[in-house]
Order: sequence, then structure tokens, then C-alpha cells
Amino acid sequence: MARLYRLATKSLQLAALLITVFVTVTLLTSTNETQPDSSKSDVNSNDAESLHFLPPRGGDEGGGRVLCWVLTSPERHHLRAWPVKQTWASHCDHHVFMSTRADEKLGAVRLQVSEGYELLWGKTKAALQYLYHHHLHHAEWFLKADDDTFVVVENLRYMLQPYDPRLPLYFGKKFKSANISQGFMGGGAGYVLSREAVRRVVEQGFTNSTLCTAGHRGREDLQLGACLAAVGVMAADSRDHLGRDRFLSFTPETLLSPGGVTAKGHAWFWNLVYYPTREGPGCCSDTAVTFHYVSPTMMRSLHYLLYTLRLASPSDPPPPRPPDDAASVNKQEKTS
Repeated sequence: MARLYRLATKSLQLAALLITVFVTVTLLTSTNETQPDSSKSDVNSNDAESLHFLPPRGGDEGGGRVLCWVLTSPERHHLRAWPVKQTWASHCDHHVFMSTRADEKLGAVRLQVSEGYELLWGKTKAALQYLYHHHLHHAEWFLKADDDTFVVVENLRYMLQPYDPRLPLYFGKKFKSANISQGFMGGGAGYVLSREAVRRVVEQGFTNSTLCTAGHRGREDLQLGACLAAVGVMAADSRDHLGRDRFLSFTPETLLSPGGVTAKGHAWFWNLVYYPTREGPGCCSDTAVTFHYVSPTMMRSLHYLLYTLRLASPSDPPPPRPPDDAASVNKQEKTS
């Protein structure tokens, strides 16, 4: 019974903490939700081991290790990439930043492509080729994020538990396309590919221009979606069992506010979203994996609320007194 009580208490604490996160974030200063400038790249084998490692976990069957690769650019290393490294990236088994300038301290590799949003397809191909050649066997799952994406890695692991990374799968926020019957995953909310999906897209897709677009120009997410479909990678459903989204294209503040998505200038979203999607308190899964358009300030706030803040339990012992309070109270007791 005591064990069941502890489990129930922990579940209630987690649920209350998630509510606290959402409510607090809605009070934060609004994030600038403009089109992200992620457009950079070059593959230099000399940069191969600027990846950051943690001890291996898991195996090939269900769940497994997660490698997080983050698209960034030289001018955003300090402003955007460092807050990612200092917060959620440390929860991945491995993480690497894909840029056009190597930065050993950050863990950024230099991809050999030109910068520019219109060239993001070329950068994404270079990044996946880099992962294939240097890190394919360092993880079972490969998560792509932008440098303004916040990822709850523990929830990603939880979501992936039922799935075998030896199958050709990818997950994310799914959108409709007239040319891709299974839809494609939007880039901003991030997406995760199984090891088999990475292998297929590099070995079969990037080597065949009839399957995948040659050159560097094009929308990263749309081009990759078409390429993955062509090599038999399934665009899987990442929603929870209640149909609530786990990969989220906007901040909690925007999603929790009725009309917030349109008010932020994203009316296009409703025409393209693949599954029925809601705004307001029912917008998001309680095991959400990603949020997009997250400022460095909000990124640090979310990380604190999720990983540092804890709810006190009635069963907790009384807290120790703060130093000044203890001294003054002791002095008061002596004079009484």
C-alpha cells in the first residue's frame, strides 16, 4: 500500500507540475514567432567527434538511445544554441549542433553547404549524411530540432517505447500535402527518425534523384517528407491515446490561448494540419514532446519549471530554516 501511495503521490505531483508549467509560461513575455532563420551547412570529417556523449542506454527493441541534432547558424551559436545546450540537450544520450562553422565548445560541426532559408533542404541532407557516416550506430533514434525548439526528452523516450527502431518510421507534427498521401512532418516542431529511416534516406534516397530532390533548394520538411515516403518510411502518428498533440508547432502561451495561433499570424496552420487540432486547455498532451518558437528566456524558464521546481508533499519533513532566519530565531529565543 505504501508503494502504491508513493506512486499515486508522484503522479499527482507530475500532473500538478505540468499545469504549473503551462500557467507560468502564459505569463512570460511573448516570444517573437517569426519565420526561423535556420539555413546553414558543411560536412567536414575533421569535426566528426564534436558530438557529446552520455553512457549508452537501451537496445534495439523499443525505445533506445536518442541522438538530438539541432540546426543552427554561426550568428546564433551564442544567442540560441547555447541555451539549448544548457537546458534540454543535456537530456539526450548524444547531441550535436549542425552549423556552417565548427565550434568545439558548443559541439557544432561545419556542414559544407551555403546558408539561407531557401537552401535548408541542402543543409538537412548534409546533416543526415553526417549522422549516417559518423553516428549511425550511436543511437536508435535521431531527433531533429531547431535552435528555438524546446524538447522534453523524457516524454520522447516514453512515446517511442512501443516502437522498433529497426522499422522505417518517423514521427512529428504531421501536415497535409497534395503530393504526399501520408503527409509530412513540419520542421519547426521537430521530428524523430528511426535508425532504419536514416539508413534508407541516405542510402536509397539521396543517391537517386528520381526519389529525392537533387540540389540544395527547397523546403526542408516538405522535401524530406517526400523523400522518406519514396523510400518507404512511414509517417507515423505521434499523438497520444486521446488524440492530443505531442509535437507542437508553437509555444504553450500561443496554444493555450483560444485564437492564439491565428492572432500570431499563423492562419495557414489550420489549412495544413493533418489531424483535428484544438486550442485552449485541451490543446496539448500531458506527455508533450516539443514546443516551437521558444525564446532563450522561455527555454530556461521551461527547463527550471520541469526539472528544478518540485511540489512539496504533505509527507515531506519540515524544511530546514534559512541561515538568517535560524540565527535570528535562536537569538529571539535566548532573549525571551
